[in-house]
Amino acid sequence: MAAANHDRVGRALDLLRAGLAPFMAREVTARAKAQAVRMDAIRRFAEDPALADRAMAEWDASGLLRLMWETWNDVFRNTLGFTERSLVSELRGWRDKWAQQERFSSDDADRALDSAERLLAAVSAPQAGEVAKIKMELRRLVFDEQVRGERRRAEFAADLRQVHPGEGADEYRDPHEFFRRTFLTESLKGLLTTAERRLAGRGGGHLSLPGRCAGVVRHAAHGHQARRGPRRGTAAQSGRGGGGAGRSG
Repeated sequence: MAAANHDRVGRALDLLRAGLAPFMAREVTARAKAQAVRMDAIRRFAEDPALADRAMAEWDASGLLRLMWETWNDVFRNTLGFTERSLVSELRGWRDKWAQQERFSSDDADRALDSAERLLAAVSAPQAGEVAKIKMELRRLVFDEQVRGERRRAEFAADLRQVHPGEGADEYRDPHEFFRRTFLTESLKGLLTTAERRLAGRGGGHLSLPGRCAGVVRHAAHGHQARRGPRRGTAAQSGRGGGGAGRSG
C-alpha cells in the first residue's frame, strides 16, 4: 500500500497547488498594492527560477508553501491564524518526503491528506472536498484491512461450538488436518496421552484443562475415534510440527 499512499499524497499536493494559487495570488496582489510587499521580492521565493516570471498559478506546491511561510507576517498573518501556519510548515515536510520518493505509511498519508484538506478549507478552496474523498478512500481501505485481519485471527482460533458438531474450517474440523498443522509441545503431548488413556478406559489420572488446551483435547478425541484399529502410535506420538493454524503451548 506504500506506493499507493505515495500516489495519494501526490494527488493531494496537486490539489493543494490548485487551491492555494488563486488565494495566494489575490492576497499577494492586494498587499503589493498596499506597498506592504514588493513583487520582485515575492518572485525570489520561487524555488524554480523558470517560474519566477510566471503567474503564481503555474508555481508548484513547494514554491507556494515556501512563499506562504516566508511572507507570512507581511501577507497572510491577517487572513490566516497560527493553526494554518503550522499546517504550512507540516505540509512542507510532507512535500519534501514525497519529492524524495520516501515511503508513506497509511498513518503518515492520512496525516498529510488531512493537513492538506484543512489548509484548503481555511482558504475556502473547493479542492478541499476532493482531498477529503482521497482521505476517506484511504481510511476505508485501512478499515477493510483491519477487518480482514480480525477475520484471519478469528479463523485461527478454533470455535469449539463449531468443532463439536463437525462444522467450521477443515483445519479444525478434520483431526488429521489439525494434527498435520499443529505443533505439539512436550506438555501438550503428555496431556493428549492422558486424554487417550481416559478415553480408552485405562485410567490416566485427573485432567486439568486450561482454556487454550480444551480445543486441542477435543480434537484428540475426534482423532482417536477416526483412527480406531491398528495404529503406529498415538496422536501425541505422531503429531508433526508446523507453523500453521492451531498453534498451542
